[in-house]
Amino acid sequence: MPCCRPVSADFSHSPAGALLKTLRDITGFADLDLDGDGDIGVRFGSMIVYARIIDIPPVVHFFSPLVRDVEGNAELFERLNELNRGSREVRYFLMDGIIFAAADVRADPFLEANVTGAYRHFCQVADDIDDLLQAEFGGRTMFPAWIPSTARH
Repeated sequence: MPCCRPVSADFSHSPAGALLKTLRDITGFADLDLDGDGDIGVRFGSMIVYARIIDIPPVVHFFSPLVRDVEGNAELFERLNELNRGSREVRYFLMDGIIFAAADVRADPFLEANVTGAYRHFCQVADDIDDLLQAEFGGRTMFPAWIPSTARH
């Protein structure tokens, strides 16, 4: 069984289709779709969150590049270890100069409430952590800080 491969794009009654529908419902973006890698990308604050179905049995895998252009050093690795010890849901790691966050939620059976809760938790936690890690270790978040407008359009 191959590990970590995206599910086929033919997903009318599949976990990938259920994930796409759930993310469209959460975000209100009816035009969300799978990209060529099988990911669904959504901007949240200063980051972008990707979601995909992986593995057999299926799992929803959320991941986000948080801070780029960061050099690995003992202080950074200790900080990531500290964050990982303090969280059961979200994991943090450094790869190719980018700090990532990742989380998985069971998708067999696919329960929209579980996926919705995990998505919201992941987004809120990771969007706070990216600014904190940037302040501590430099680098750049994926997007400048995003302040929602209170003006009516």
